Amino acid sequence: MKNNILSLVQFLEKGFEVQMKDKNLKIFDESGAAITSVKMTRNKMFPMDLSIYLSKCLKAEISNMMNLWHLQ
Repeated sequence: MKNNILSLVQFLEKGFEVQMKDKNLKIFDESGAAITSVKMTRNKMFPMDLSIYLSKCLKAEISNMMNLWHLQ
């Protein structure tokens, strides 16, 4: 088998939004940013090349601006 089978329910349980429209599958993260868009093939599959997702991007957020005192 060339592709892994992804569970849409697992995406939903983790807070992602899954949209299937016009023969496209789109997955959005909890902030609403699109993380992937895949076109449906002739055999009604949505093949996703996961090798492009091997690297990680980390995001840092600060909720209290007072924690930035050391940057001034």
